[in-house]
Amino acid sequence: MTDIATITPAAPAATPAPAATPSTVAEARTRRDAIIADPKAGAKYLAADAPTLAEVRNLNKLIAGGDATSERLENALSGSVQRGLIEQTTGEEFTSGQMVREVARLRTAGLSDQAIRDVVNGTPISAEQHRAFENFKSRCLADRGWVARYRNGDAEAKTDFAWFSAGVIAPVIGVK
Repeated sequence: MTDIATITPAAPAATPAPAATPSTVAEARTRRDAIIADPKAGAKYLAADAPTLAEVRNLNKLIAGGDATSERLENALSGSVQRGLIEQTTGEEFTSGQMVREVARLRTAGLSDQAIRDVVNGTPISAEQHRAFENFKSRCLADRGWVARYRNGDAEAKTDFAWFSAGVIAPVIGVK
């Protein structure tokens, strides 16, 4: 007698749920690297499989245009900047080297890493952080040499002005 189990094909394995869509540059790099390293996924990519190509294209877009400013800021704050020969920016953001210099200057001015991070990311700041920006502004404006440099278009003074302006106008937690 024939056993029914030997003639009935096995049910297909459940299709694995797709991985969550990466939301950070690091997650996108990890996912893209996994596709490239996986023999099956890599073969699909090389064979121009439309869904695989679309996924890699979207990952590359996230990596290329991802949160570069926040990534540069975190690298500058942690001291782990890897400068390249060429660095693409929009013209409205700092390069890694500029970010390192600005973080050092703002730390010297008495601003905490969290205050710097909050202003760059547009996060509401604490009243204490707001006072630190106000103090930075007051010190600059009380310094006649700084005011003269600013009026003469000095790049460092203009950057100081941009920083303390951003901090002074940043939303303050608990204040409407």
